[in-house]
Amino acid sequence: MHLALVLLSSGQLFALAPIPTTGDSVYRVRLTALGAGMATLYDKPPTVQSSNTVYLGNALCGRLVWHPNHLLAVGIQSGFVFFSADDLVINGQESGKAGLAAVPMHMILTMSSRGFEFGIGLGMYQLQSIWKLEGIERATSSDYEYGINPWVGYEVPVTSSVTLGPEVGAHILSNRGVKTVYAGIKVTVDVVRY
Repeated sequence: MHLALVLLSSGQLFALAPIPTTGDSVYRVRLTALGAGMATLYDKPPTVQSSNTVYLGNALCGRLVWHPNHLLAVGIQSGFVFFSADDLVINGQESGKAGLAAVPMHMILTMSSRGFEFGIGLGMYQLQSIWKLEGIERATSSDYEYGINPWVGYEVPVTSSVTLGPEVGAHILSNRGVKTVYAGIKVTVDVVRY
């Protein structure tokens, strides 16, 4: 227990240490856009008619992050995460389509060093499910769930204020039994430097 507190304290001190800079400012606000393909794993099939527990999906997310003169940065994240779509079949005939998507609403913490970025988003997901029959929306529902979004990425400078790079991460909604892993490309722009 004491070792964990010492390690946590030393990590916090390291995270708050000023970054040596060769420029005149490292205070900045950055905007990131991420597009990713993902695989979703359900603990149990998402509907009674579903036979699978693994689905392919995608995500589009945006982050607004304030980077003070420290390694640790804070911000917000939102976007659209499409977990799964399923063709429902009963007695050999298609009975419709079901899908699950979410809008994350997260506070995020990130740490960047030597081009690598490590981050975590903590907060709510607004879940949205839909059921269609013959292409017509028949039922929808929504709910809120807590979840986390850890990630690691790498940034390659394109210009003095734009970076591009890969990112891998996960969306974990443990109370719902929904877990995803994703890989994508992100573009980051310094919108304010001071």
